[in-house]
Amino acid sequence: MVRTILTGILKIALIPLALACTLAAWTCIFLTWVSSWIFNALAMILFLTALGSAGFGLESKEEVIRMLVTAFVIFILPHIVDGLAAGLLILKYRLMSWIFG
Repeated sequence: MVRTILTGILKIALIPLALACTLAAWTCIFLTWVSSWIFNALAMILFLTALGSAGFGLESKEEVIRMLVTAFVIFILPHIVDGLAAGLLILKYRLMSWIFG
């Protein structure tokens, strides 16, 4: 009896947490969508600069590798944040299935 009452109170108390997870995840997804355009353009510029520098012999191999690694890191950042947003959505779905399940 007491366990049922406490479980019901806990389920009601966790509804705002599920809503906060939803809001945070969708905000993160929107910001990732907007920033991915900028980051992808910057990564493309660095990548093409590295290829041009290597092709015309303007930079050393170490500098070209450094530019390529930087371009990859800049390219992958929005995808990492997208994974974190997916984790928030998974947490929200688990909370909602426990609350209403």
